[in-house]
Amino acid sequence: MKYASRVVTAIFTMVVSSAAFADNSAQCWWDPQPQDKTKRYIPLIPAATKTLNLAPIGGRMAYQTFSLRAVTGRVNLFRCPVKIPTITYSFRMDAPLEDGYDDVYRTNIPGVGLRFVDGFLNRALPFEVSYINAVKNARYLPEPLTMELIRTARDVKTGTLNVNIKMIAKVEDWEAAEANITGSIELTSSNYFSGCTGEKRQDIPLGKVAIALLEQQTPRPVGLSVLCTGLLPGSKLPVRIYFEGSNEGSGMLNLTPGGAEGVGVALTTPSGVKLPFNKWGGLAMQWVNTEEDGERYTFDFNAKYARKGSAKITPGRADAALNYILDYN
Repeated sequence: MKYASRVVTAIFTMVVSSAAFADNSAQCWWDPQPQDKTKRYIPLIPAATKTLNLAPIGGRMAYQTFSLRAVTGRVNLFRCPVKIPTITYSFRMDAPLEDGYDDVYRTNIPGVGLRFVDGFLNRALPFEVSYINAVKNARYLPEPLTMELIRTARDVKTGTLNVNIKMIAKVEDWEAAEANITGSIELTSSNYFSGCTGEKRQDIPLGKVAIALLEQQTPRPVGLSVLCTGLLPGSKLPVRIYFEGSNEGSGMLNLTPGGAEGVGVALTTPSGVKLPFNKWGGLAMQWVNTEEDGERYTFDFNAKYARKGSAKITPGRADAALNYILDYN
């Protein structure tokens, strides 16, 4: 029985040795030791906290650099025998991609993705590179490896970001290294809007008005209310508003064609400022209070029918459409 056990062990050893050779058929190595063909495992720990800065969708909100050289204590330089004329190597991340991106990886925090960049080549992973081999030619693992926190949606949440992701380095068919980025990051934000939202539709009835009494009508007060998320409680950051719609200039909205003529909708603030139809004339919204889900802002204005210059007024249906735009970037 003992003899049979030894025979099985010897066969198993031969199989393992053959598999190891197949995984590095080019016989590449870690410089400066040609015999060093072992796979390197590199643990990387992210920072405990990160503050998310203001960024557009697809932009970088925060980042951290990792020195693989500092962790391994070596330069992480790989070479291959010159008998292999062209060498192909690649870096990839073992993690699911964020929808709509080819280099940003999904996280457990809404609106936050991870991108990893080779700092030397300034190139986002994954990528594959080929080069002409020569005696003096060699290549490095990413140094540094930069982890970027990318805004992936309008709404961005804060909280505990759990990171468990691998970078795989492959040289020809040799899986040369595996960097494991594992840990938790507490995300905070001091000046970052996730976004502001209000009612998608708001009807403003102005009622029926006799042409003869047009100048005597009482303006209709209108209140717009929006909730801005992603701010520290009590933040009173500037939110401005302007408007879009068919208009005769600031404060005068045209009616939808096919109804009354010679009339528009006059739009002013309670203090008489005409509502702007361009971003540069945007007016400040009023911060109201802090709510459980964010910061509440409001904007009040008056609306009434008004004659457009000296145009003749023709009675009819008087509808109009007004869009409001929030400017908080």
